[in-house]
Amino acid sequence: MSSLRLRVQKHLETSMGAVATLRQITDESGQPSSLRKQLDVVIPANNLGTGRTVTISPGLWVVEATLPSGELITTQVDVAPGKDVPVVLQSAEHSPREWLSWQYLLGNVESQATLELLRQRARRMAKRLAREALGKSADPKFVERIAESAADAVAYLWHMLAAPFAAVLRFVTNGKFPSETAITEEPASAETEDATVRLLAADTLSGSDADHWSALFSNDATDSPHSPMMVAQDIGTSVYDFERPLSPHLDQPIDLLPREFVSVTWRNERYAISLPLPWPAVDGETGVAAQIMVRRLPVEGRLQIGVAVLDRTFGPLAGFMTAATLPKAAVVVEQAYDMLFNKTRNPLAAGAAGYVLIAAGDAAKRDWHEWIDNLERLFPGFPDGAVLRGSLLLRYARDQAEISQAREAFLHAYDRGIPYFSTGVSWLLDGLMLFSGEPRVDDRVAKVQRVARRLDLSQAFTIVRLSEQQRSRKQQRTSLDASRSTPVAAENGDLSAMSDIASDIVPTTFSTIDLQPEATASLDLTEFVNTLLEKLRKLKDERFAYYENLRRENSAWANKSRRWLALLGSLAFLLTALTAALRFTGWFDGWDKNALLAALAIYAIMGTISFYEKGTTKTSDYFRHLSVILSIRDLWTKLQFALLGEAIALKKADDKLAAEPAARARIIALAEAFCNDLNKLSASELADWRTAFMSSLTELSETAKKGSDDVAKQLQDAVKAAEKSATDAKAAAETAAKAAAEAAKPGSVNVTIVGEFDGEVVVFVEGFERARSNGKSVAIESVPPGIRKFSAQAQKGANKLEASQMVEIKPGLQNLTLALT
Repeated sequence: MSSLRLRVQKHLETSMGAVATLRQITDESGQPSSLRKQLDVVIPANNLGTGRTVTISPGLWVVEATLPSGELITTQVDVAPGKDVPVVLQSAEHSPREWLSWQYLLGNVESQATLELLRQRARRMAKRLAREALGKSADPKFVERIAESAADAVAYLWHMLAAPFAAVLRFVTNGKFPSETAITEEPASAETEDATVRLLAADTLSGSDADHWSALFSNDATDSPHSPMMVAQDIGTSVYDFERPLSPHLDQPIDLLPREFVSVTWRNERYAISLPLPWPAVDGETGVAAQIMVRRLPVEGRLQIGVAVLDRTFGPLAGFMTAATLPKAAVVVEQAYDMLFNKTRNPLAAGAAGYVLIAAGDAAKRDWHEWIDNLERLFPGFPDGAVLRGSLLLRYARDQAEISQAREAFLHAYDRGIPYFSTGVSWLLDGLMLFSGEPRVDDRVAKVQRVARRLDLSQAFTIVRLSEQQRSRKQQRTSLDASRSTPVAAENGDLSAMSDIASDIVPTTFSTIDLQPEATASLDLTEFVNTLLEKLRKLKDERFAYYENLRRENSAWANKSRRWLALLGSLAFLLTALTAALRFTGWFDGWDKNALLAALAIYAIMGTISFYEKGTTKTSDYFRHLSVILSIRDLWTKLQFALLGEAIALKKADDKLAAEPAARARIIALAEAFCNDLNKLSASELADWRTAFMSSLTELSETAKKGSDDVAKQLQDAVKAAEKSATDAKAAAETAAKAAAEAAKPGSVNVTIVGEFDGEVVVFVEGFERARSNGKSVAIESVPPGIRKFSAQAQKGANKLEASQMVEIKPGLQNLTLALT
C-alpha cells in the first residue's frame, strides 16, 4: 500500500485546517479505477509542520480540499506502490495580514489578490490597446508607462474615489449603495472613522426575569470603549480580543453566566455579538480568547463582522457551523463525538458538536443522545443545550409525549436567552413555529423572528443587527415586507405582484408546509380547501419572495451594466478617433497623448466591469431567478385551475357526500404535487447555481494562476537581465583592471648622448641620479610610467654641459636622445 501526507500551508497551526476529498482516477497500471474510491478526511493546516497520513492504493488520485472559508484547492497526485508522498496544498490567495490569519481561514476577510488581478488586467489591456493605437514602432518604455498608469488608475479609483464610485453603483443598482452625500456628510471620513466596540451592560441581560430577546434591543453599552489589538487602516479592519478567566475548580462544570454581549457601532450601524466565553482550549485546560474582527465598508455603508475562537482544535470548525454549511460538517463527526463527550470541560464546544451530530451524524448511532440531555441539564445558562434537546426529540420522536417534551425544551431555550450559535436561533424558530397556535408559543415566535431576521447567517456565532437596515426610498417602496395588493409596473424589469403578499412572510426556501393533519382533516370540505389553499399560498409566497429578492438585487446590474459598457465603449472609440485626428493635423501638440490615456483608462474600466460580471455571474443569476419566478407563477396558476375543476366536478355530482372523500384525496394529491414541484424548482436552481459558481470559481482561479505566472515570468526575466548586466559589468571591470595593471608596469629607456664631453656623463630622472657612463649610450630600467623629466650633465674642459627633455614613459622599451650643450 501507499500513503499521502496531507496538509495545508498556512501561517497558523490547527489540526482541522480543511476537509479533503480524495478520489482515485486510475490504478497503478494506468487503467481507470473500477472501484471509484473516495475518502473524506480532515487535514491540518500549519507552517512547515507535519501532515496527516492517509493510506491509499497506488494510482492517480485527485485531492480536493475545502477550507472553512469555502476556498477549494485541487491537485493531482500520482502515487507509486509503497511510496509515502507528501502533499502540501497552497492557497491561491493569502491573508492580507498575518494577524488576520484566523479570520481569513474562516472566510471573514478576503485577500488583496482581487485588486492585484484588476491591476494586471488593466495593465495588459492598456499595453495591447497602446500597441494597436501607436503601431509596432512605438517606444516600449512609453507603452510600459501607459500600462502602469492604467493599472495605477484602477487602484486609485478602487481605494480613493469611494464617493463617486458609490454614486455610479447607486445609479446602476437602483439605490442599493448609499448616495454620495450619505458618504461625505458624516463628520469623520469613512476611510478613517473607527467603529466603537463596548461590552453591553450585563445587569439587564441576566436574572430569571430578564427577557433577553427584547432587552438586547433596548440595552445601551455603558462599558468604556475597547482598544483594538491590531489595526489595518488601508483595508479598514480592526481586531479585538476578549478573554474571560476560567474557574480554578477544574472538576466542576463551567459557569457560563453572566452572558456577555459586545456592542459594535459605526455611523448609523449597531450590532450585538454573543461572546463565546469562557472558552477552555479543547485540547488543554487553558482559556483562549475570542477574536472579533470589525471591517468598515464605506462604499456599501455597512460593517462586516467576524468572530473567531483562537482554539487551534475547534477554531476552523466554526467555518462549517453556519446554518447554510452545517450539513457539510459530516466529515468531522468523530471530532464532534469527543467534544460532546467532554461537555463539562467546554460546554460551548460540546454545543457546536451537538449541532454537527444532529445535522450530519449517523442516525443508527444513538449513544450520544443522553449526552445532549446531560448538556441541557448541567448548564442551565446555555440556551443551545435546550435547543439541541428539543431538536433531537423532534427528529427521533417515538410518541406524542416526546413531541410534547420537545415543545417544552424549545420554550425553556427561549427563557434561557438568545443562543450562542446562529444555527441555534434558526432551529429554535423552526421548532417553535411547529407549535404555533398553542399557549405561550406565538408571542415567543414573534420575538425570535425579530432576531432571526437580523441574524448574520454567514457566522457561526450569533451576530444580531440592532439598527434598522438602511434602505433607499425605492427599496422601501418596493419592499416585500410591505403589503402589495395591486399589480404595479416597475422599472428595470421588476415583476408586478403575483398576489397579495402578507407582511409576515419570511423569504426562504427551507420552510415546509405546516398541515397540522389532525386539525385540518376534521374540517368540512369548504374550510378544508380554504385552509389548505392558504397554507399553499404562504409556502408559494415564501419561495416567490426569496427569489424575487435575489432577482431584484441583480435586476439593475443586468439591465444597466450593458448600457454603461456601451456608453463607455462609445466614448473610448471617440477618444481613439480624436487621438488619430490630433496626430494627423498636428493641432494641440501633446493633447493626443492625453486623449489616448483617457481612452485607455476607459477601456481599463470596461475590462474591470466585465471581469466583475464574470466573477459574480449577476446577469445569469438574474435570468435564472426570473425563470424560477415565472415557473412558480405557472405552477400556482395550474393549481388554481385544477382546484376549480375539482369544485365544479363536485358541484355537478349527484351524491355530493359520496363524492367528497374522493375529491379530498384528489385535492391532497394536487397539493402534494404542487409542493413537490416547488421543491424541484429550488433543487434545480441550486444545482444551476452550483454549476455557475464552480465555473466562475474555476475562471477566477485560472485568471489568478495566469496573472501569477505572468508576474513570475516577468520576475524571472528581470532576474536574468540583472544577472546578464552583472556578468557584463564583471567582464568590463576585469578588462579595465587588466588594462590598469598593464598600464602600471614600468618602462625601460635607452638614452643616447649627443656631443663631446670629458670624463663621465650623469643621467637624471625627475632630478634623481639614475646612471653614470663614459660612453654615449646609457640604459635605464624600471622607470615608472607617466610623464618624466630626463636630464644629462657632463664637463668639457671648464665648461659645464647639460641637456633635458620631458618624456612620456610607457610599459616596454623606448629610445631617448639628449644633446649636450
